[in-house]
Amino acid sequence: MTLFKSLILACYAVATIGSIVTIVTKRRGLFSASVAAMLTGFVLHSASIAISIVQDGHLPLYGAQEVCSFLGWSLVVYFLIVQFRFPTQALAALVFPTATMLTLIAAIAPPIEVLPSSLADDPVLFSFHAGLMLLAYGAFFTMFMAAVLYITQEREIKGKRFGAFFHRLPSLETCDSIGFRSLATGFILLTAGIAFGMLWQYRRAGYLWTNAPIEVVAVCTWLVYFFLVHHRLTSGWRGRRAAVGAIVGFCLVVVSLTVLRFSTGFHSVSPW
Repeated sequence: MTLFKSLILACYAVATIGSIVTIVTKRRGLFSASVAAMLTGFVLHSASIAISIVQDGHLPLYGAQEVCSFLGWSLVVYFLIVQFRFPTQALAALVFPTATMLTLIAAIAPPIEVLPSSLADDPVLFSFHAGLMLLAYGAFFTMFMAAVLYITQEREIKGKRFGAFFHRLPSLETCDSIGFRSLATGFILLTAGIAFGMLWQYRRAGYLWTNAPIEVVAVCTWLVYFFLVHHRLTSGWRGRRAAVGAIVGFCLVVVSLTVLRFSTGFHSVSPW
């Protein structure tokens, strides 16, 4: 693990501890410090990605190390965006530990020394495809976390348990708004990512579809989120229905990442 990666991980770890302690003690000053630590780590993380782009000529998105690193970075991006529009401490207590865990995996996973020759065909198009897909997954992660907060809040209200933890949760409306915006963002990015992937496949091999497991799962994921978007806009799906749908969709995202882990060829993220 390099010093640069150690600094990023340390910043994220401090932010994680601060966000969890904030939920327990409700100290606003501690939360501000944890956000500052996360922001510092994010700046270092962004610089690390930028350096990799300059050195390699494409986004660092191949191998478990790079995939986990970029996913962790994207979660922090979404948190900062959400925090600007919907300030909430509870979301940080979910996002920060997840981003830290992904960054830890990236720090200890061995890098892939030899990239597949397919990346040399069009590294820019590959960057668009893989980058958009992982950014979409980051949005769906955020949507899932908002759904968890919604269901937790709703359960507290139905059970009439208005304890200290209840008052740290964002309102049901806030959770729903975060979920919908994350859904819309993720669906657009996922659609664009699949389109760029098909274009990349066509340019390098002359066909759009290979029936690879990761491609099948990606399309199934797209169909689920299309269903959620459609019913949100036409049937007014909000609240608990939307939250349950977000959790189901997230399960498919996890399946996608699992299939990606065991894929071969240019979709592989091994070694571990």
